[in-house]
Amino acid sequence: MKERFLYTNKKQKASRFDSSQIIRIILLILASLIIIYVATLPYRNYVTNNLINKGEKLLAERNYTLAYVNFEKASLLSPRNKIAKERMQLSKDAVLDITLIKELLGEKNPDLLKVIELAEQKSCDLENDKLMIGKELSQIAATNLEFCANEGLKNYESWLYLGIAYLKFSENNQIFKEQRSGLRDKSIVAFEKAYYADPTQKPALEYLVKVNKVNGNDEKVDYWQRLLDNLNRFQNTEL
Repeated sequence: MKERFLYTNKKQKASRFDSSQIIRIILLILASLIIIYVATLPYRNYVTNNLINKGEKLLAERNYTLAYVNFEKASLLSPRNKIAKERMQLSKDAVLDITLIKELLGEKNPDLLKVIELAEQKSCDLENDKLMIGKELSQIAATNLEFCANEGLKNYESWLYLGIAYLKFSENNQIFKEQRSGLRDKSIVAFEKAYYADPTQKPALEYLVKVNKVNGNDEKVDYWQRLLDNLNRFQNTEL
């Protein structure tokens, strides 16, 4: 009986010893992690700022997805950095409204800022808008074409090229995948208004067939294709 008591007592002391040892080890690990965190803080801040600067440069060049990636890395490295999180959201918002980065463009890309400010002027310049669409500046062309179509000329051509600008921009590989369908929808609205402005012109109908095919809307494809076929027959009859 005495031997059993001594064995139990030794076991309890060993257990207490093991527990205290484990607690000390855990505390040492936590202390080490804190020391490492504090020691690497300046370096992490340096890398974070570099990532933000790189992201802002890319954003000013309209490389929206790459800019977002850099801001996201900065946010993961420094979770409390508000600028990184704000810039992540700005990268997405600027796809739909490039004027949101005008302040940034003033610092990083003043030439592009001038182009945007010209596009914002309340005057229609369809020829210049066509050139911008051809130079991969369709997002900026859409800014001027919105005015032309809604307040300026309000004619077939302004609606048609507004649709082309949105469609072209939706194909840009530097925008977010989830935003492509929204831009295509905007192009459809513009092409429809172009058609109703002048139902005798084929390009708007051809684009409506094309974009609805991309969207997988077979009912709309059939509808616009019938109108296009009817227009072709009518024009061929006249000839």
